[in-house]
Amino acid sequence: MAVRGTPVVGSATLAARYPFLPGAARWIEGISLNLEELLESPAYAPARALGRDRVRVAVQDPSGESIPPGLETAPEVDRILSFVYARFLVSLPPDLALARRWCVAEAKAAWKSLTRRDASPEETVALAREMGYEVAEGSSGTHRGSLVSFSLPSYLRLSAPLREAKFRLIHQLVQKGRVELPWKDAARVLQEGIRAHLLASVPVAMDASLASRLRDREGTLLETLVAGLPAGSARGPGAFDARGLPPCMREMRQMLERGENLSHFGRFSLAAFLHKAGADREYIVDSYRGAPDFDEGITRYQVDHILQHDGGKGYTPPDCASLQANGLCFRERDDSRPSLCADPALHSPWNYYRRRRKALGAPEPPTPSGTST
Repeated sequence: MAVRGTPVVGSATLAARYPFLPGAARWIEGISLNLEELLESPAYAPARALGRDRVRVAVQDPSGESIPPGLETAPEVDRILSFVYARFLVSLPPDLALARRWCVAEAKAAWKSLTRRDASPEETVALAREMGYEVAEGSSGTHRGSLVSFSLPSYLRLSAPLREAKFRLIHQLVQKGRVELPWKDAARVLQEGIRAHLLASVPVAMDASLASRLRDREGTLLETLVAGLPAGSARGPGAFDARGLPPCMREMRQMLERGENLSHFGRFSLAAFLHKAGADREYIVDSYRGAPDFDEGITRYQVDHILQHDGGKGYTPPDCASLQANGLCFRERDDSRPSLCADPALHSPWNYYRRRRKALGAPEPPTPSGTST
């Protein structure tokens, strides 16, 4: 039985509330909108203005708490098309730091909508099904404390990127191939699926002439938005390649993924190294989600402090001697190749990373200032 306030799947109301859904694309097809019209027609100026605000608010507050001015009262068509226009905007910068921040903000805004006062578990189920997941209402009915039931394959797909220990399969009750979660936990799991879905949708493929005209029109705005990103939102020097991570950094990251505690020095070392290796801010924050005391606000504050040091250059990653002194030297366990860690000339995890990238045929990353070679 439908719950009051739950929009019908495929309706303009659901598409306006969650414009990343496949149903929103079908709705746009139904009005025969031409992309050139969206980018050029005066009739869609309100949608373009709202799209700019969606990206601007994401830069200012990626928590999803802030709402673009006029979004909730705008016509449904403008809300849907503003999302489309915002996706084009974040696709233009060559680095995806702006797009990543926008994806996080949109996913969190979706979670906020799913758990709003007048929402219901049925809306979470409808949204998940529209995205292609096998989800149903749990066994306790449709009241606020009810459960949402995921098929095991759907739960594994959605929860795999999450590093909060509470979402690991070992902590779930699995019955007859299904996992049941409290409503808001289910919405949190779906939030991660939304973020991943959004990130996979950018950059948007555009005709070269349209992209050029859009850059000409929105270039100043994009420069302002990119400049407004916190120091460290963009990647550090060079392109990050996780395959080259030294065993100490891999082990520290895996400790957090397993829900184990990591010392303050270890957490600092991991963030400093990842930044210098080229990882962006969201990747670094995500690395700490499994920590038993994880708090997103505190983690972002601490990561930003590390990344913003020395005008955004960040702290110099600790050398091998410092890691050894703090009990954080983890040697290679792969006997299939000679151990780089056994080389007395290695001195630092950075040298390991540089040599591994070279062995993998990747361009050698620039050596960060202050890092020993």
